[in-house]
Amino acid sequence: MMLDVTEVNLNLKNIVKNLKNKILNYYMSLTQTNISRINNAYKLMIAKSSEMPDTTEDLVELSKYVDECRYSTLSEMKALLRTVGDYIMFLFEYTEFKDEDINSSSQAFRWPQVIEHYLDLATSRVIQKKGVVEGQLKSKKNRI
Repeated sequence: MMLDVTEVNLNLKNIVKNLKNKILNYYMSLTQTNISRINNAYKLMIAKSSEMPDTTEDLVELSKYVDECRYSTLSEMKALLRTVGDYIMFLFEYTEFKDEDINSSSQAFRWPQVIEHYLDLATSRVIQKKGVVEGQLKSKKNRI
């Protein structure tokens, strides 16, 4: 006696295929969300670190912001990049990426080198502006 399990096998194949697609879609969506988050965070860092402080308060805020970026935010973004890299390596095994996904992923992985330059420039501006402000305070003090 022989059992015909062709239909069962076909149903199981479809179930596995649908499950595989759901898993891939989940990780693709998660990857895109994280890459977008990374790119937005770095764009914000560049925008804020490129500001020229006008007041002493702005100078202190910029200095704090640059330090926070350098010692906290960058570490978080790099950790998130490592996770995204793992997701991408997994996805490369099973799916193809659209050109726009490849471009935004590439941009996300280039940011750490780029942002260091901007943070260095911001630090230089803070130091320069701090010297100017200190000089102004000394001259006011001497006048009094």
